Amino acid sequence: MKWGLINMNKEVLVFLADDFADWELAHIAPALQKEGTGYKIKTFALDKNNIISQGGLKITTDYTLTTIPED
Repeated sequence: MKWGLINMNKEVLVFLADDFADWELAHIAPALQKEGTGYKIKTFALDKNNIISQGGLKITTDYTLTTIPED
């Protein structure tokens, strides 16, 4: 931890569904992932199947709707 920064480790959960617009996340993701923010981006979907974006990216999510941690 750097001097003056608080380690808060907050997760930002992003719901992904087939045919999602992958470029929209590109606007906010770099700012959230920046060192010192305390944010981590995690993705979730309805089930464990891979999600395919409009741009053809195949995504394996971090969580499913039923496995999201409560805290």
